[in-house]
This record gives sequence, structure tokens and C-alpha cells, in this order.
Amino acid sequence: MNRSPAFQFYPQDWLASAKVAEMTLEEEGAYIRLICYCWMTGSIPADPARCAKMVGKGCTVEVATAVQLAFNQISTTLQPNVNLSSSTSVEDECVLNRKKSGVPSRKEVEEYVREHAPQICAQEFYDFYESKNWMVGKNKMKQWKSAVATWRHRAAKLQKKPRLPDYNTPEGMAELKSAFLAGDAP
Repeated sequence: MNRSPAFQFYPQDWLASAKVAEMTLEEEGAYIRLICYCWMTGSIPADPARCAKMVGKGCTVEVATAVQLAFNQISTTLQPNVNLSSSTSVEDECVLNRKKSGVPSRKEVEEYVREHAPQICAQEFYDFYESKNWMVGKNKMKQWKSAVATWRHRAAKLQKKPRLPDYNTPEGMAELKSAFLAGDAP
């Protein structure tokens, strides 16, 4: 079976489900493990003893039997009542989620920076905000192109600012010594 390595999980639906709410914590844990096995293999066995062994962690046949009620029986196997199939691939889903949230792709950033702010490093910009999950402080970034402009202005200011010599190098020390002797030491 050629499936995505992950499936979507909706916490609000999970917590609002009457079926899940009626389960004990042990049954709920067994249920999510069986959903994971079902995702990987396409079904779980109808035999409660085999399901209990799949769940492991001391799962009893009684717990497995109770959890199996959440699955639909199809001949000798069980299918989950939850929809685990996806009409789009994980990659497509990621792209769609990025577009909805306003998060640009690396390619979009590279193209925009090449055209509007060639003095900054597009990869550095992208990696910086990607590492922060596109957050600015506690808020989600709304206009990444404005952030590029800020980086462009900051880079321009740094280029205008005179830099002090590196005093840890012999050339820097010589420059400091001559400035000191001339009375122009920083």
C-alpha cells in the first residue's frame, strides 16, 4: 500500500466525539494506536485478542473489544469510522496550508528578493523566519514582503556605518596603535 506516512488529526473533532468521550483513558489510547496501525496497513484484525496484542502495553481483550466498536467490520477485518484517506498528497497539502496562512515558499522568497532586495540573502531570510514558524514576537507574520523591505533597509544602514577595525588581528592592532599615537583613538 503506497500511502502518505501521516494522516490529518483534528483535535476538535476528537475531543467533541461522543464515542471517544465515553471511552476510558486506556480505551482511548488503544483506539489511537489501532487507528495508526489501520493507517499503515489499511485495516486491523476483527479478532479482539490479535488487536490487544497489536496495541501491546498490557492491553486486555476486553479493552480491545470495546475499542473495536469504533471500527466498521468488513469481512474479517475492521476499518476505522474516521476518514483517514486524503484526496491530496502530503506535499500538496503542505503547499495549500502555506498558501492559506500566507507563508511563502523558499522559491517565492528567492524570486522576490532577487528582484526587490538583492543586497540581502534570501536563504538567510527564509531560514530565519522558517525557524521561528513565521512568527514576529507572539504574532504570526502577515506581510513577509514588508519584512524583506525591513531587512533591505537594515542592510543599507549597515553598509553606511563605518566599521571599527578588528583589533584581534595584527593589522587591527597596528591601526589602533597608530590612531592612539596620533590622538585619534576610538
